[in-house]
Amino acid sequence: MGVFFFFQMMMLAFGGLMLLLTNTPVKKVPEGVVFKSGLVAAIAIFGIAWMSDTYFQHAMPVFQTSNKGYFFIPNYPSDIATCNFDSTGTTKIGKYYFNHSFMMPGLIGVISACCIGYVLANIII
Repeated sequence: MGVFFFFQMMMLAFGGLMLLLTNTPVKKVPEGVVFKSGLVAAIAIFGIAWMSDTYFQHAMPVFQTSNKGYFFIPNYPSDIATCNFDSTGTTKIGKYYFNHSFMMPGLIGVISACCIGYVLANIII
């Protein structure tokens, strides 16, 4: 916990230093896209983390015995932040729970890794 606290304090200190060195009006900081997206992501983290922890604690034995599949559930703060940062609206968590922008890259990554690993295992072993 001490290391995380140190990093948080360093980030806060550098953020304050940037405000001082760039003469940025402090009242304009909350109006920025990055601040709004980060704040929404930080607030959403608590609910998503609680839900995810409850779900994964129950389903962990199944996940440990099967292939990676956790990317099906959009439960990472980076997913929420990415949706908020995207000004084009193409990165989104869809109407259905398993309809989001992170499924296809996850599927491609897992399928590719399994195929490449199978080929390499046959070559090496």
